[in-house]
Amino acid sequence: MCKARALVRLFLFLSVTLFCLSGSSAQPPAAPTPLWQSGQPVDWWFAFKFNAETFPRPAASTPSCVFGGVPRGGHPAAKLGQSYVAASSAHPALAKGGGFLGDSTADPLGATFDEVYNGTLSYVVWNDQFYRDPVLPCEGTTGNACGAPWAHAKGLVAWDADGNGLLLQVTTPSWPGSGSSAHPRQHDGNSLGCVQDDNVDLSQHFFALKLTKDDVLKLLAALQTEGVVTDLSISPKGSLTCTSSQNGRGGMFFVLEDQDLHDSVAALLAGKSAPLFHAAKKKAATHK
Repeated sequence: MCKARALVRLFLFLSVTLFCLSGSSAQPPAAPTPLWQSGQPVDWWFAFKFNAETFPRPAASTPSCVFGGVPRGGHPAAKLGQSYVAASSAHPALAKGGGFLGDSTADPLGATFDEVYNGTLSYVVWNDQFYRDPVLPCEGTTGNACGAPWAHAKGLVAWDADGNGLLLQVTTPSWPGSGSSAHPRQHDGNSLGCVQDDNVDLSQHFFALKLTKDDVLKLLAALQTEGVVTDLSISPKGSLTCTSSQNGRGGMFFVLEDQDLHDSVAALLAGKSAPLFHAAKKKAATHK
């Protein structure tokens, strides 16, 4: 009887120990990185999307509009070209991609954008052709794009609480128009093939790159030089709650949760030089 009780106690001890060990082995969230497809990180990828004249999407094929919008932007006759070739750090030679670019998390663009749009990353989006969603001062009262001297540039940069991030550089008008499902566009879609402007008719290219914290800060400084950032109202210093805003110089949205990055972006938008914080710098004690 005593031997049986001892075995039971040993069994219970091992069970609790193994449970605790398994519970304590959880890994912290991985740093943001370009994705070749969902769950398959790479250091970079490049995709070239063919035009609708050469490689048209079949009329019977309906865009998924996974990030919002209606198929063909509500225009049944819209021409869609979403066939593509792509390469990555793991496969540096261009090869035909499967499916249609931006249609799901099984392709590089859909998977990488989903990481930002449906995640909790801080981000900045810029595009000189938002087509009045949102309405920007540089568009004037009747225009739908921001001309010179504003930069003819489009893209997105996103980062985590440690400042590590990714760059997504695009050439598509009116996409992306938002970087978070919590702040969707008000009057237009946010998926390729699902916005009112037929922005997948012509050929376009897309590039994603993994960034360190120092890379992110240097990129933000370069954006000011390029002419895509100004007139943003930033959450009060010390506030770590998510805020969303827009600007009037090329168009931009942002959400900031990291104090170092908040201070850097605030300095940039005030026309000052950004302090370059290093990845080893201790995060603000109030950050959650």
